[in-house]
Amino acid sequence: MKYSIGLVAILVALWGVVNAQNDSLKASPGNQEFGNSQTNAANRIRGMFSLGLETGYTLNYLITNISSLTDTEYQPIGGFSVAIPVAYALTDWCSLYSDPNLTKKNYEYERTGSFQGVNETYTNTYLQLPFMARFQYGGKKLKGFVNPGFYGGYWLSGRVKGTMPNPLNPVTTGSTSGTSIFDGLNPYSFNEKYAFNSTKDNRWEFGWILGAGASYQLNSTFQLFVEGRITQSLTDQQKQYMTNQVQRYNQTIGISAGCLVNLKALSK
Repeated sequence: MKYSIGLVAILVALWGVVNAQNDSLKASPGNQEFGNSQTNAANRIRGMFSLGLETGYTLNYLITNISSLTDTEYQPIGGFSVAIPVAYALTDWCSLYSDPNLTKKNYEYERTGSFQGVNETYTNTYLQLPFMARFQYGGKKLKGFVNPGFYGGYWLSGRVKGTMPNPLNPVTTGSTSGTSIFDGLNPYSFNEKYAFNSTKDNRWEFGWILGAGASYQLNSTFQLFVEGRITQSLTDQQKQYMTNQVQRYNQTIGISAGCLVNLKALSK
């Protein structure tokens, strides 16, 4: 939650900078000329098709109920995303937007108390296809934007590593305090590819997206942008394979930067 609050604060600050820049431009002596140039720019933007590249950092939370599990915590783990953004301008303030991407959705399961030291880290790769509308506002070059939408995804692969007590390798020498699971059992470590279970694992994921950020138009061809985004799954990570099943959802917060290329301008 604290990461979500920080992300919102950053996005609000970016939006304030964009509005301030736009107000200063409108207040300049050449206000009428500025308005005319804005109208001309809007006409050029309509129907513009852009393609680009984007990469960033992700932090994934596994949202689930662990009240029945003693001495257990789920922690978010950082990852990355790589995307190919595609935009089609309907007007100067609204575009259809998508960024097919590979996104890491990682998390860690760890035990505390007498089970301190027992842990499992899950590294998961998802292929996602979002569908969004981009609404933007601002000056001639610097603009703010929001991207509401939804997505479909597929859990491509996973890897799990960690440390567990080995019941086949008990501690046989020395004195033990009896306060830790490892006082009686030696630990063993593992690092292996995750083996999907067709009965248990739900590899399809669907949910909603909300992004916001700022863009800067370098020239008629290239646009740079930064974006913060939250991606919330609405589908359980597991199939309904048993009664009284606890649901598990991915919530991914990300920040990214990229570049869009106006293909129409590039072809001139």
